[in-house]
Amino acid sequence: MQLSAPETEKRHMEAGHWGRVTLDNLFLRAARKAGEKVFLEDPRQSITGHEAIALFHRMSALYADLGIGRDAAVAVRSGNGAMALIAFMALLNREAIAFVAPVVWSGAEIALNALPFEPRAIVDLTGLEDDAALDAAAELFTVRAVATLGITLDGTIDLAEAEPRGEVPATSEGRASHVATVHFRIDPRGRPVAIPRSHNHWIAAGLSTFLEAGFAKGTGLATSLSPMAAPSLASAIVPALLGGLPIHFGEPSSGKALTALVSGDVASHVALPARLVGFLKKSGPVRLLAVHPPDRTLRFTAPAGALVTDVHDLNHAAFLPRTRSEPARSAPLTCGPQQFPSLAEKGPVLAELHRRANGNSELGQLSMEGPGVPDAPWPQLAGVSALGFDPSGGVKTGVAAREDENGLELLGLLGDTIHVGSVPVALEALDLMLSGVPGVTEAAAFAVEDPLLGARVHAAIVLEDGAPMPAIADLCEMLRALGVSDHALPAGVQRMESLPRTATGALNRALLQPEHKARAA
Repeated sequence: MQLSAPETEKRHMEAGHWGRVTLDNLFLRAARKAGEKVFLEDPRQSITGHEAIALFHRMSALYADLGIGRDAAVAVRSGNGAMALIAFMALLNREAIAFVAPVVWSGAEIALNALPFEPRAIVDLTGLEDDAALDAAAELFTVRAVATLGITLDGTIDLAEAEPRGEVPATSEGRASHVATVHFRIDPRGRPVAIPRSHNHWIAAGLSTFLEAGFAKGTGLATSLSPMAAPSLASAIVPALLGGLPIHFGEPSSGKALTALVSGDVASHVALPARLVGFLKKSGPVRLLAVHPPDRTLRFTAPAGALVTDVHDLNHAAFLPRTRSEPARSAPLTCGPQQFPSLAEKGPVLAELHRRANGNSELGQLSMEGPGVPDAPWPQLAGVSALGFDPSGGVKTGVAAREDENGLELLGLLGDTIHVGSVPVALEALDLMLSGVPGVTEAAAFAVEDPLLGARVHAAIVLEDGAPMPAIADLCEMLRALGVSDHALPAGVQRMESLPRTATGALNRALLQPEHKARAA
């Protein structure tokens, strides 16, 4: 399926920003370069380039056994590690469209959100034993097939061990401009927004980071990001494959493990969530790729010994890498053409950033256009929101920003949406769920800063006269029964006599913070 207009493809082809290479081609080329050397590594295993190629072809044949072919929609439960990356690339080799779900979604949630796209199968790359994924597939998928990594559920195909029945079918030509992935964000009404990208989109997006962060001179990538998540593809995986670099998947579950990852002994480039970089006191001579949340820029001082490239995730619609010239301050973002690398005198312009203000408001929504940015929405489907585009063709990010002489300041997402980790939570939709709890007359969800996840959901409630204050565990159980996902459940709750409002009667979430307990009952 090709969503980009023919004139868009022609323009990017003539500029040299698009080509005929696909993500799976890029993966195989990097694996061949590694040869007998280690190409992929995680805490469980080391895989050489030749071994990765053999695993890739076997998994591709297993997908063919499932009947997965050109433009087949496949729901993918995102995982981490070497085998997950191989399984993902092999799926793209089958010319399938990978609908990538956040790892916090349960199997049932994946099935329900993917249902409008009529998926052929589910591929669970987490390695978790979750019967819900199998049950959801059996009930809702048009082809009742589940592929997993190294787990034993009845009726599944184990991609790590099973042997294919046939050979790998040949792939077709000219598929680089066809849709490779669909990622999701949540709109203010709580509905999924489909974000489709072709192979060419991803390679152009990765090229921006490749140039900005000096991957051409790199010796390897270490990352704690899930390989098929959108921020990871743009800021880590694709740039490393463009440079033919080996990839080490780390799991920094402790300060010691985090320090080891950035020591410089593992790799020249290290990709981490920006919230973890703030914990580092020192590092080796590495390039840190600090991936910021989709709604704001986190502040931290770069550890001694490291160069930092901040990767601004504009709500999964676009990614903008910028290298710091000062250790304590991220480089200012500005509207207009975006050159890479930004600190060089000359470089290719691969994106253009706009801020569209409404009337005389000082706030505006950011939009971006370029060869690495989606340029067309997924065809309209019931229950799924489509990407919006501004008059110039730039994709609307949903990120609010203010602009002054110092550049752009990101001010969060439009429509009261926050991110817990990298997963969006629509606060207005959660308000309605909270208000449906027995004994609650009014309710509002709000964000509280969290050092690990960036933000956590808290709740303020107004109770009926005489109604008891619910325990947090009971409140969460009632919300689960209403269909609220675990990542959106409140970590804290406070009782209030009334919710704070502006002069016009609108809810003022800025006053809904734990430090405002003077208002609490």
